[in-house]
Order: sequence, then C-alpha cells, then structure tokens
Amino acid sequence: MQSLTPPCSQNRDPWLYIRTFAIRGEASEVRMEMAPAAKQHPNLLTQREMEALKAVCDTLLPSVQLPRVDDEGLVEFYATSASMAGTPAVVGGLLSGGIRHPLMWLLRFALWLLSTWYGTFALCGRRSLSPEFPFFSSFAGVERGKREEVLLAWSLSSFFIFRMLFRTFKYLIAFVYFTQVES
Repeated sequence: MQSLTPPCSQNRDPWLYIRTFAIRGEASEVRMEMAPAAKQHPNLLTQREMEALKAVCDTLLPSVQLPRVDDEGLVEFYATSASMAGTPAVVGGLLSGGIRHPLMWLLRFALWLLSTWYGTFALCGRRSLSPEFPFFSSFAGVERGKREEVLLAWSLSSFFIFRMLFRTFKYLIAFVYFTQVES
C-alpha cells in the first residue's frame, strides 16, 4: 500500500487521498488529483446546484451560538457557518474541474437531484415532505433539522452509494472549510 503523502522530491500537483471501501469490505485508496492553489477552477455549478451545495455545507458545518463565553475569537469561530466562510464556492470549483476522479459525475448528478423537488424526494424520502403547500421542496427548502436527519440516514444507510455520497460531501466540505486561510 502506498504512502498517503505525495513524493516531496517532485514538483507535482498536490494529491487528495480519500480512502474508499469496496462493497466486499476491502479497503482501497483512491488518489484524486487536485488543482494547485494558484490555479483555482471556476465554479460551473448552476444556481440551484449551488443552493443545494450550500444547504449541505450548512447542515454539516452550521453556525453555533455559544452561551456565556468571553473569548471573542472563539465566539466568532463558532458563529461562522460553512457558507459564511465561502466554502460552497470553493467546493463548487473543485467539483467543476478542480478534482479529476472517474466518479465525479455521480456527485454532480446527486447535486442536480438535490436541486429539484423530485430528486430530493427520491434521495431523502418522506423527510423532504412539508405539511404545507407546496408539499415537495428541493433540499435547500427542507428545514435544517430534517436535513440533519437525511444526512444521518445517508451515513448509516445499508446502501453503499448513500454512505459514499455522505462521506464524499463530508470530506470535501471539511477539507475546504478547515484549510481556508484568511487573506
């Protein structure tokens, strides 16, 4: 099995290693090539796909209000959600060509499904339904508590594709959010 760090002696693009698991339970590593920091890819996602991605980002990394804390830096850090930090735009650029992977089309397809009411109903089930008219909504229109339930259901699903979708969203969003540098 190869090392998880790219060779330092060669000046190549950095690599993002994501550990994936085959259906049989065998672990394998997938090497995903990322664009260098100086060459950021433009965000080619549609507005509706960006709304769905923003909803996923804010569900995974929401803003948290801390009671009775004196440290303003700590309060500011916890009050910043993923969308406030600009994470969806960077992740959108990665999905638009910043990462080259054979199954990237599947993630884009899932984002497109989440941007429509029928795709959200297909991927999320009855958790996406609302008691008021319109009864169906896209993922961005689903309330936050139900979105959390949906992502939790994906992470614990017996279907491999839902677990893979959740892990990919979680890894990409957390990677971008926690590696952003304030300039």
